Amino acid sequence: MLNPEDPEALSGFLARLADHGADMDTVFALRVAEAGLKALREASTPVPAIAVVGPTQTGKSTVVNILAGGEHVDTSPLAAHTQRAAVLAVGCATDMDRMPDFHAAGLPVEPRPVAGDGPLRLIWDTPDFDSNAAAVYRQQVARVCGLADRVVVVLSREKYADQSVWRVLETIAPLDTPTMICLNKSDPGPDTGVLMQAIERRLAGNPLVADDIPVHPLPMLPPDGVHAALARPDVRTFRDAVLDGLERRPVVARRAGLGRLIRHNWEAWVAPVEQELACRREWEELVAGQTRSFLKRYRSEYIDHAKHHDVAQKAILGLLELLEIPALAGPISRTRRALTWPFRRLAASFPGTGDSARDKELEVLDAAIDHYLLSLRAEVASHRHPWWRALEAELDGREANLEQAFRDSIDHYREAFQPRIDDLSNELYQQLKRNPATLNALRATRIGADAGGIVIAFNTGTLGLYDALFAPAVLSLTSYLTESAVGQYLRSVIGGLKREQYERVSAIIDEDVARPLAALEPEGPELTGLTDVDLARARESLAELEP
Repeated sequence: MLNPEDPEALSGFLARLADHGADMDTVFALRVAEAGLKALREASTPVPAIAVVGPTQTGKSTVVNILAGGEHVDTSPLAAHTQRAAVLAVGCATDMDRMPDFHAAGLPVEPRPVAGDGPLRLIWDTPDFDSNAAAVYRQQVARVCGLADRVVVVLSREKYADQSVWRVLETIAPLDTPTMICLNKSDPGPDTGVLMQAIERRLAGNPLVADDIPVHPLPMLPPDGVHAALARPDVRTFRDAVLDGLERRPVVARRAGLGRLIRHNWEAWVAPVEQELACRREWEELVAGQTRSFLKRYRSEYIDHAKHHDVAQKAILGLLELLEIPALAGPISRTRRALTWPFRRLAASFPGTGDSARDKELEVLDAAIDHYLLSLRAEVASHRHPWWRALEAELDGREANLEQAFRDSIDHYREAFQPRIDDLSNELYQQLKRNPATLNALRATRIGADAGGIVIAFNTGTLGLYDALFAPAVLSLTSYLTESAVGQYLRSVIGGLKREQYERVSAIIDEDVARPLAALEPEGPELTGLTDVDLARARESLAELEP
């Protein structure tokens, strides 16, 4: 989880955005900011760094050798020769223990010590950022720019107007890192003056780039290489301009520059995150809405339905056996079950003859969960954002398991609830025993004889539950009990059982379906996976960059 009091919180957030970004210029800017923020954490930062960057075939490696005072990096006339950033630690008092941790900034390189005049300094040789192959290594250039205390942009007469150059200059401009342009391979003459004026006019006409960036010409190197070139006054002038006054930028200045860069791009950067979060909120609302619809259907079609809620009738079927003459009830019940056992075994082998095949509660719940999942699937399919497409793939792998978990939990709930119905039968019988007149009247009437036959048929499996529940005898008994002195007690107990059933099913749909669905985490190359908390903490961390 991101820590808002630490720049690492913000750098981690920006790294996630860059990892899933599609636009190369956006990713470049994100990597600049990420590396700069990580550099703020570097305790050992006394060594100033120069970043030499530029398009392909402008002579960046040659400029690095001139600044380092010798032939230290390979040069080549081939395009995109340098494909990995390299850093030279130049100075007569080179101390490798003072080197920053470049690995932490995403640059897995080790500085190469080079003897040289002057104080210790780092000089970065970087790949190009404009060739077709640059998509693979362009982010190295961005990270180096984020670490640099001075940036040298190397151009040539063929590349000075390249749009990629100006996008890079615009990207790093908010950092306020001292920057200069080297017009390389430019021999003295009127053409060089014209090119330098064209570059200066373009700088002045671009409001996103500082117009005071100096432009320095650098002539074509002689055939005998860097050492001979360093004897030329114009080469020494260029080298002195880059190295003079080089020092590590103060932390306050670097923090302020990073803050400007991030705030300048913030809205565009977080737009994909906010879109993902909006998709998640909509999904959570859809799940919550379908959960409410599920429970509304369960309540209206079963719990509150005058005919379909069958707990009272099930309890009364159990009461029928208890209404037999007490002294004979036990033997008669055992004898009946023994005699009817073969019939019950036979009936169980035929689908649809038992009560479970026509249980209204199961029927309602099965239809409700099917509608729940199908409705969500249809809603997901109607959206086109990549977040929804990834969610659809997640649903493909999880839906069957969620549905099975729901059905298993319903089976367990119903099995655990059956003793409550048996208890109700006994409680009703005890209430009737406190009302002897009602009890004797029930036993004396023809209802008892009819009901006894119903119970036998029900126990054998030859009579389905709903045939038994709505048989005239059971209806008459239900009506009689409701209107008797036991009626108020019966209504009270049934009301409590209804509430318990509704609460149990509500907990099951929430725990086994709604919560797992709402917690799904779609993944994909275009998705950041960042949360509201991550975004809030990144904003807090950004505020910490204020000077």
